Amino acid sequence: FNHSQNNIADASVYSIAGQRIATLSSSSIIAGQHVVVWDGKDDEGENVSSGCYLIIIRSGAQKTSRLVTFSK
Repeated sequence: FNHSQNNIADASVYSIAGQRIATLSSSSIIAGQHVVVWDGKDDEGENVSSGCYLIIIRSGAQKTSRLVTFSK
């Protein structure tokens, strides 16, 4: 994702039903391009099922979401 200013960013994975599955990042970031990687595990370290998930990144007033398909 690309961010135009320094801020705190929260990147999380959600099920299609809206349940938070995993927190990928929650930290201060500087302006610029950033990459977030998800290993297919939930916050307890368990592998998730194949299916569609939402990755939502919030930073300040900005919110970006992407629909991803995870397959084993």
